[in-house]
Amino acid sequence: MKNITLLPVRLARLTSSLMSSLKITIPAVLLLVASLSSQSFGQVIVSGDFSAGTGQVQISQDITFTITSTDTFTDLVIAFDELVGTSDGSQDNTYLTNSGILMSINGASNTTLTGTSLEFFDNLNGSSGDLTAADSYIYIANTSFNVMTGDSVVVRAQTFSQTGTVAGFNPNVAGTFTGDVFLAEALFSSRISSNGVAVPEPSTYTAIAGLAVLGLAVWRRRRAA
Repeated sequence: MKNITLLPVRLARLTSSLMSSLKITIPAVLLLVASLSSQSFGQVIVSGDFSAGTGQVQISQDITFTITSTDTFTDLVIAFDELVGTSDGSQDNTYLTNSGILMSINGASNTTLTGTSLEFFDNLNGSSGDLTAADSYIYIANTSFNVMTGDSVVVRAQTFSQTGTVAGFNPNVAGTFTGDVFLAEALFSSRISSNGVAVPEPSTYTAIAGLAVLGLAVWRRRRAA
């Protein structure tokens, strides 16, 4: 029992010594904590060969959106801002096998937003409303997305798989995207949310806690000196 009681003290001394030897300062620790705990993007991974029917769009972690418009939207877009960098001038789309988009509204239980079709577009022919030519997006048609200004919508981490094949898909869609993600209604391509904020994974919280311990150890050591 004695050794267990002293373990946190020994750990604090060890981390303090390590930080001192590495010249890690408290401001540096705080900066690392802030960078880990506040991510203003949602990570999206696009992979596979869309011409061969093996394309996938993965939302790798939950993304939280704050709604900025009150309405019942019948066509919804999850837009990935400037994902392809440059439009190829041809707007191509492919259907996805998923039955809908898994999400939670205002902390309620998860629900799947369904429609008559779920599609992924590589880019636009040109800018339209709040969407630019280089935006890629997931589109769900003929749905019923009933939200109010201020609502919190969490789109859950999930993977969308392609069904069928499509020729001419912009090759620049492939890769890991960490730019802005937002919700829009499809009729006028109008933004209906703030930019998404990625919800840290449990491993991120563990890292934040570890850095906090490091910072506390250094602070106590300097205070005692």
